[in-house]
Amino acid sequence: MFARGEIQGVRLLGVGADSIGAALGLATGDTINAIDGTPLRDANQLLELFARLDQLAGVELGGTHAGKPLTRALRLR
Repeated sequence: MFARGEIQGVRLLGVGADSIGAALGLATGDTINAIDGTPLRDANQLLELFARLDQLAGVELGGTHAGKPLTRALRLR
C-alpha cells in the first residue's frame, strides 16, 4: 500500500480458511503496517522477519481488520 509516495504496509490477499492468517483472525483485504511497533516501509522487512522466525520467541503485528485497528501478538515458541 502506498500513501504520499511511501509504502504504508501490505494488504493481504487470498487468505484461505485453513491458512495461518485465518487462524490469526486475519482476512483478505486486511493490512499489516507495523512489525514489533516499527512501521512497515519496504518488502525487505517482511523477508527479514520471515528469515529469522526460527530465532524469535514472538512478534507483534499491527494493521487493520475490517477497517478497524488490529494488533496481533504471536507467540512462536
